[in-house]
Amino acid sequence: MPFFNHNHAKCYSTIMNRIMFAVINGNLDEQDRRIVAGHEAAHLMLHKTEILSSPAQALRDFNLYDYSGRLEYQANSFLADFLVSDEDMLYTITINNDFFANAKELYIPPPLLAFKLHSMYFFKVTNV
Repeated sequence: MPFFNHNHAKCYSTIMNRIMFAVINGNLDEQDRRIVAGHEAAHLMLHKTEILSSPAQALRDFNLYDYSGRLEYQANSFLADFLVSDEDMLYTITINNDFFANAKELYIPPPLLAFKLHSMYFFKVTNV
């Protein structure tokens, strides 16, 4: 099994003998474990080929809200769309325009709210 340094990595995803695993750092609090589990599930659904073709046959996450890499961006966007419906998002931002209060109301971390807002904007722009 790939090396897992629980002091630095939040999680990793791997596939062994056609069985998918998401290993989550047990030192994370409950809210972080919920988000990390969803993020890793997104990797397992969206990035099987990349996981299997990587040298360690695993994807490791140290910074969950990374905007720079395609795989992390896709996993975060998928998770944001999975956890928050467009309807809930629209309702929340119409009653309160405070970004951080909206994240708290929707039970997601602020960086994930940014992914959701970007996802909704991108969908609107590309489907006009």
